[in-house]
Amino acid sequence: MTSLREVPHDKVSDEPVSDSENPQGVDMWIMPYLRDSSLWPVLIVLVVHVVAFVAPVMLYAVRDRRAGPIVALVILALLTLRGFRWEIHSRKKFGAISWLIVTTWIASCIAAYCANLYDFL
Repeated sequence: MTSLREVPHDKVSDEPVSDSENPQGVDMWIMPYLRDSSLWPVLIVLVVHVVAFVAPVMLYAVRDRRAGPIVALVILALLTLRGFRWEIHSRKKFGAISWLIVTTWIASCIAAYCANLYDFL
């Protein structure tokens, strides 16, 4: 019996493995939550947690104009742009990851506005 790691010499290729054969990053950590409908409740909870983190940062950056939250907001915005760039580069379209990011930012803006309106934070 041969090992599963051994590949016959006639089938060895020097070509790089494509992203679809070797999932990394977003394909491995986020896309399963978008593809499998049984994981959508988990995705909703994750988005709510991100909103609970981003909304106070946004509120303190805009309302109080503190340096720390402004820097954190800029870093979050750069990570967001990186996510958009990754999806457009790899998928050639504005897809599910981008919509998830947009939805998260909109929910964070609404949460920060409501927190300011009702003097919650």
